[in-house]
Formats: sequence, C-alpha cells, structure tokens
Amino acid sequence: MSTCFALRIEHTLLRPNASASALAALVDEAAALRTRAVCVLPHAVDACLAHPALGERILVSVAAFPYGASARAAKVAEIHALFEAGVAEVDVVLDWGAWLRGDASSGPDEIEALATSLGDLWQRVKVICETGMLTQAHLDPLCQALNDTRAFCAKTSTGCVPIGASVESVRYLRERLCPDILIKAAGGIGERAFAEQLIEAGADFIGTSRSATLIEASS
Repeated sequence: MSTCFALRIEHTLLRPNASASALAALVDEAAALRTRAVCVLPHAVDACLAHPALGERILVSVAAFPYGASARAAKVAEIHALFEAGVAEVDVVLDWGAWLRGDASSGPDEIEALATSLGDLWQRVKVICETGMLTQAHLDPLCQALNDTRAFCAKTSTGCVPIGASVESVRYLRERLCPDILIKAAGGIGERAFAEQLIEAGADFIGTSRSATLIEASS
C-alpha cells in the first residue's frame, strides 16, 4: 500500500440514503487505508465525528450540493454551520448553472462574495467548479477570481454531472491557478492509473468512493 498516495485520497460517501452502518464502514475503511480525509453530506457529520476510528483523518463536508443553486447568504450560513459542527474543510458548489444561463459575472462575483463573507475560513474551503460543464470562457475569469481571493483549493466536479474529472481539466486549472492554490480532482475516478494521471497533471487531492481499489492497486 502506498502511504503517500493514500494521503492524497478523500474517501467519499455522498449518497443521501447512506445508513449509519454505511457511514461507520466508510470511516473504518478510511482508517484502514490511511486516507487523508473522509467526505460526507452534512447530515452525516455528527456520526462521523463521533466514530472513534476517524482519528487523524480530516472530516470534509459539502455545501450547496450538488448544483450550487442556493442563495449566496444560504451558502455562507451552511458553511459556517458546518465549521461550527466540527468539520475541517468544506467543498462548496458554485452556481455554475447561472453561467450557462448567460450571467457571465456570476462565477467571479460569487467567489469574491464568499471570500469576503468567510474571512479566514476561506482558507479551509474547496471551490467546486464543475469544469466538465463549462467552457474556457467561463473558466478563465473563474480562475482569475480564485487567484485574486487567494483561494485554498479548486475542485473539478461534484460527480453528479455527466462529465467529472479529466486530465485536461486538471491541467487547465494548474496552468492558470497560482502555484499555492491546490486542486482536488473528483468525479468518476475509479482506477489507480487514472488517479495517477490526474496527479501528474497537477491534482493534489483525489476525491473518490473507490479508495480501496485505488490504494491497493499496484502502481
């Protein structure tokens, strides 16, 4: 098992019907695999924090998931509530649908508004860009806004749209983001070789529900 590789993995379960036993198994597996983090929906946060096997693993949750269509004030409130509940990081979905409806300024404006409202907490937020649904015309100003606000991390996808992570999207982000802004690749990552290609392209973290498959595979 590759410990260094495992420390890039955020072991993920974002099914709304996940049972208590499934959440316990998720944390147990993350501990056994020594992953970086466990990523769950907000309703699962308390159960995961109470699980003794969580140990050194970071607990991550999501806000405005999966479509990012919440009002900005509601997103900020949800993010604050998650941090108050005890999570270490929050992956927030931008309202990418607004860009597709023709609001060209929505992405940069939302990033600036979130950064201003969250203050120091902005450095514990990953911004889900849904890269597979957007064009270069959308992504370029988005990357500039992430740079301008000194964002912590950009994330490729929720995994809830037809196009998830890709080597091309990760490389595109890496070429345009400041070197100290991290990248989380997520969405359809089920094979070790693909995960390694994403890391080579510039991904720092890998979000996946198939962590055991990735970590236990020979490199």
